[in-house]
Amino acid sequence: MKTVEKKSDIIFASLPPFSDFIARLLKKFGCNVFYISLSGSGQGPELEALRVDRLRKVGIVPLPLESLSHMKEILRCIIDAQNKLQKKTNQFVSPKLLNTFKNLYPKNTDIVSKLFMVVQSIISGQASLIDRVNCWADAYPARKHVLINFDVKGLLTFGLASNVTLFTIPMNPLFKSVSRTVGFFRRCLQFFKHKNDSKTDITISSADLSNTSSSRVVFVTHKGVDYGNLFQKTLFYSDEIDSELHSDNLLHFDYSNFPSPSEKTKWVCLGSERQLFQTGFPHVLFAISRGIVSVRSFSQLIGLLLLSRFYAVFKAYSKKLEVYSSLKLALIDYEILCPKSLLLAFEAKKIKTVAVQERFMAGFYKSLGSILDTYLCGSEYMAEKIKKSSSYHVKDCLSVGQYKSDNLIKAKECSPPQILRAPLAQGCKIITALGFHTHMDWHTSQADPLLNWKAHRHFLENLIQLSKDISNVFIVLRYKMIDWVSLPVFAEVVQEIMSSKNMEISMDYEKNFFSYDLCAHSDLVLAKHTSLGDECLSVGIPVLFHEYSHNTQGLVADAFDYKPTRVMCFNYEELLERTKSILSGDTVTMSEYKHLQNVVFGDLGDGRVRERIHTHINSILEENS
Repeated sequence: MKTVEKKSDIIFASLPPFSDFIARLLKKFGCNVFYISLSGSGQGPELEALRVDRLRKVGIVPLPLESLSHMKEILRCIIDAQNKLQKKTNQFVSPKLLNTFKNLYPKNTDIVSKLFMVVQSIISGQASLIDRVNCWADAYPARKHVLINFDVKGLLTFGLASNVTLFTIPMNPLFKSVSRTVGFFRRCLQFFKHKNDSKTDITISSADLSNTSSSRVVFVTHKGVDYGNLFQKTLFYSDEIDSELHSDNLLHFDYSNFPSPSEKTKWVCLGSERQLFQTGFPHVLFAISRGIVSVRSFSQLIGLLLLSRFYAVFKAYSKKLEVYSSLKLALIDYEILCPKSLLLAFEAKKIKTVAVQERFMAGFYKSLGSILDTYLCGSEYMAEKIKKSSSYHVKDCLSVGQYKSDNLIKAKECSPPQILRAPLAQGCKIITALGFHTHMDWHTSQADPLLNWKAHRHFLENLIQLSKDISNVFIVLRYKMIDWVSLPVFAEVVQEIMSSKNMEISMDYEKNFFSYDLCAHSDLVLAKHTSLGDECLSVGIPVLFHEYSHNTQGLVADAFDYKPTRVMCFNYEELLERTKSILSGDTVTMSEYKHLQNVVFGDLGDGRVRERIHTHINSILEENS
């Protein structure tokens, strides 16, 4: 007779060093003890690896989602099909509480619904953690699971499975304060110790910022102007040297504490939200005094604190903007990640905000959104979705296409990359496979349902099998980063790919948008879900999304599945059958893709997306001249 597992599972959302002894104690009491991430070490990967090893020896390990036989709905809270996020937000901020903040934003329109969306987006930050815990709880429904969160944000948790009990013990703020104090004194000692040492760091001096107060346009960047080593963010730049949109003339705002990319760039670091919260802290007390009379529960008290903190950052950003009295237009990079406090500060200063949709699929996620004057979307289909979404507040939603798809049109007009020339000369069908990145350490991999090592290997093995099951095909693998090929866990499968005559891993990361060059000359793009896949579909390149792994089936399909076009593959048999159908040029299959290109993507993948974007921007500038 099978023995029923009686032990309780203790899951630490994050395990800071001060809690190691608590984890060990719980283990001695017979509990299964797991953690989702380690935090607070600040001592580099080698010392963190030693800590992982010490914990592992006593049976305290990362939550082993990677090893589960099956997981379902691994993006449940991120997609939020049941509107649990909105229901949870209602618990924290009542209409009465929100209305007490109305007079604090006299120059912002519809501020009550915007503040509701702000709180909703803050709460949604817990979605990834919740989804991981729920995957584990679903796998072991008979067990009791206890989630321990030392972060105050644990109070915002929503949508936990019924067999999970939450304990939020907000000790992290105290630990971080102590760590920062220790770190400050350590830096002081290092300064005095090395003050006579010669500097080896390269610093980039800023451009002359004396005349930036007269700038009419600002480019608001997210983590600099480079997207890793894949491409540079040149969308908003003009090639005309006298244009105010030329890279040397355009003012840049940074909120991520990234350095200026060059001496010529007009680069202003506004400071992070945490830094600005400290600057604007007096406004927190004022906001609390205004809203406290409307608080009727502990949840609403938390909601008041969230709104008050947000207000302090908003006021700090507003203060920063006072210097730039001539600003008329802010061009927003990666719109769903731009601080909403900054976006509202722009609105209060009558500075219009314009953003281009960065990720087509993001429009289907209820946990993501933005506040904008003009939103240039991927298609009319998407514009209608945005207009109906409670996660977006947009005055004008216009369809222009997906801007990076222009690179596919340009690449089609050029010679194929060197890696494809021999296979094309031999008459091979070309498949470009776009995979997810994976983690470089074991403990981070274990608790990640998407990017773990087994899922990564599973995708590689599917591609190897596909290369054997279909004749006259060449598969080139392309990744955001290629560091994973050096990991011993992948040595065998990498060697098999390298020794194959019809497979190769792309190693060229010198040229911007090289992934687009590969896709443009492919008969099929086979991908883990990525925005490049949507961009390919918009220009008529067939795409199949590999929507499964060794223990999952269905990743983003619950948000949008592209039907009636059969783009999503949920097992290898479907992948093989549809790959053969596409490569054979099946008439019905290709007509489905044409429907997708015309209806969902609006037939806007014509190579002129950037042109349409600049037309809209210049029109706005002319209106405000």
